[in-house]
Parts: sequence; C-alpha cells; structure tokens
Amino acid sequence: MAELRTRIVLRNDSTANWLANESVVLLKGEVGIEFLENGQAKMKIGDGTKTWAQLPYFGGEEAHVYEATVAKGGDHIAAITAALNGATPNAHDIAIVKEAVISEEALAETKNESAEQKYQYTAYRYNGENWAAMDGNYSAENVYFTEDFTFTTKIGTVQTLTNGSATVAAAGKNLKDFFAGLFAAEQNPTKTDPSVSVTLTGAGSYEVGSVVNPSYSASFEDGKYTYGPEPTGVTVSSWAVTSTASESWTTASGDCQSITVADGTNYSVTAKATHTAGSYGKTNLGNDSTIQIAAGTKSKTSSAITGYRSYFYGVLSTSTADAPLTSAIIREQLTNGGAYNGAKSFTLNGSATAKRIVIAIPSSSARGGLSEVILTSAMNTPVTDSYTKTAKAVQVEGKDGYTAVDYDVWVYEPAAIDAGEVHAIKLA
Repeated sequence: MAELRTRIVLRNDSTANWLANESVVLLKGEVGIEFLENGQAKMKIGDGTKTWAQLPYFGGEEAHVYEATVAKGGDHIAAITAALNGATPNAHDIAIVKEAVISEEALAETKNESAEQKYQYTAYRYNGENWAAMDGNYSAENVYFTEDFTFTTKIGTVQTLTNGSATVAAAGKNLKDFFAGLFAAEQNPTKTDPSVSVTLTGAGSYEVGSVVNPSYSASFEDGKYTYGPEPTGVTVSSWAVTSTASESWTTASGDCQSITVADGTNYSVTAKATHTAGSYGKTNLGNDSTIQIAAGTKSKTSSAITGYRSYFYGVLSTSTADAPLTSAIIREQLTNGGAYNGAKSFTLNGSATAKRIVIAIPSSSARGGLSEVILTSAMNTPVTDSYTKTAKAVQVEGKDGYTAVDYDVWVYEPAAIDAGEVHAIKLA
C-alpha cells in the first residue's frame, strides 16, 4: 500500500489581504486562517454560502481582564488606558479599577495611627467603542439587608423603644426601601371608583306637540388613586345603553328615535359601562399597595325630555259675543307664556281697540291660577274680582295641532277698556 508523505498548509493570509478579498466564499468545512500584525492567528470555517466578511471567527474574540489603581477621585478611563499599555481592547474585555476611598492627604492627617487605606472597586466592560462602568451595585436598590435592624434611640418613624431598643424589619429589604420607610411612614392610598357620565342632546322641557331628534354621548372616567398610578389602568370592556322607550345600543354614542312630546313624556337614556380591574394603587412612598379598583359596572341616567302645556295671556280686540273663545284664538292671538311651573307676573296694557283681557291656564295644572290683578294706572286699585272664570273649560290644542285638552280661562270684559289702563297680573 502506497504512503503519501507531505505537509498540508491550510488557506491563510494577512488581515490586510483578507480584507481586500472579503467577498471570497469558503467551501463548506474549508478553513481560512488570518494572521494579525502582532503574529496572532484567528480562524474562520466556511459554510459554502457566507462571504469571508460575513463569517464569524471560530471561538469568538479573546477576552482580557485589566487591572488599574487610582488615587481618590482619579480618572478611571485614563488609568485603564495606561493599563492596556498600547493594546487594542476586544469587545467584552473587562477592566477593574481599584480606587482609594480616602485621599492620601486625609490619611496622613488622621490622628488614628492604625488607620489603613480602604479601597473600592469598579468594573468596566469594553462595548466595542467605550469602557462602560458596571456600577449596578452602587444603587441603593441593589443593596439588601440580611437581618433586621435594631435602634437604641428614637429616629424618624421609630418613636417607641422597649427596654431601650426597637427592632425594625429590614431583612430582605433593599437600602432604598428601608430608609424610605424609616423617615416616612408608608400609607396606603384611597381610591375613587370609576364613573360614567352621559349627555342627552335635546334634553329639556318642550311644549306638548314639539318634535325632538335627540342623540346621546357617554364617557367613562377611570377613577383615581391618591398617590397614583395615573391612569389607573381601568378600561371599558363593553357599553350597554338603554332608553325609556325600550331602545338599546352597545356604543358610547348614538342617535335616538324622533320624539313627539306628549303630556306624559319623560324620555331619558341610561348608559352602563362594564369595566376591568385597575392596576394596584401606589403608597405614598411609591410602592405597590393592596388597594385595587375592582372590575364591575357603573351607570348613569341622562337628563330627560319632558312636556308641558303652555299658559296664554293677552288683550283681544274682539268681544265674547262676537268671537267666543276657541283654541285657535287662544293659541294665535294671545302670548304663549310657556310652562306654568311657578309663580308668574306680567303686565298687560289697554288700547283703543281692546275689548277683553284673557288668561288661559291648563286645567290639569297643580298651581293656583289667577291670584291678583292690580290696576296700576288707577292708584293700584285691585281688580282681581273683575276677572271672571268661564263656567266651561275651553279645549286648547298643543303645538302644531297636537291633541286638545281643557283650559281654565279668566276673562276681563267691562263695558270699555281705557287705552291707558295698565294691569299688573300675578299667577299663584
């Protein structure tokens, strides 16, 4: 059997030449060796697809650990650079800087002859561009107590000593939380539950027979914690909106049916929001508490659309004999006073053509009707008794010909009404 005696040299070149030929694709399993200027060698193994530039180095970069010492307040980065002694750091190299805690001058001046210098250590990692300090342990949030702390004097929130001391829970707490609790008594928050508001556009009181085209809009307030967070994290998962006319919607806003206002109309909408639970509230120290807005529902009813029958008053230029009162005369020739929902006062003046003064009030009104008339043009003479209530009610329509109802009518109709007469009229 023949033997082959030879020496095998793997594909290799300098860094400069590999960079000049970085688009070369090594065969799958083919080895490429790169010789650095300092004589060190790095290797890549081909996969038959990636170029030299795309291939990672086999085994990754070598990591180094450097040590440097500085005086108190010294320049850490300058000390690391000196420790490198001209070497170029690799990504993820580590540098440990040992820094004196006490300045040499202060140490020399101390009266304690046994005092020794103390050191603190800071680690840095090279991120490929800069040295970044790994100073996480400098944070008070990363330093924890392993056992409880005992005080022998009153301090902060520790105001009660038993047998000369007080033990404060510290085990498992970090430095920040411990001192925060020591100098500020932690308090749980109070909470304000979520709420719903709803606006009915068109809500109000209308003369019977009016046509209203309402719409609604609901909104949700997510509640509040005394010390946050803000927002609380409560959200609406669904809406259920209903009207007194048996309409329903599942949106926070919408249009309602057209309404012709009747005597008994009392139209409104109720919006109900189903909501999620909130985040836990924060204490006055910013920690999570056990206080939480629970999931649930909140609802609100809007203002309503209601109806009224107007009262009417005025001076007519026709007599009862010539023109008996009708719905048309009352609605078209008298002043529409609106809703008779409280005491009313108004003034009517006579004229050269005036024949009678008429006041018409819905018979269904719970108020007292005509209570007083003063003739202010005749030294405030009372003339209430001169206003006569008709024996029979008059049927008066609502707005736009809506169904008529009985009205009580008072008429002032002397032989003549002087043009200078002034009647001050009060309705109870």
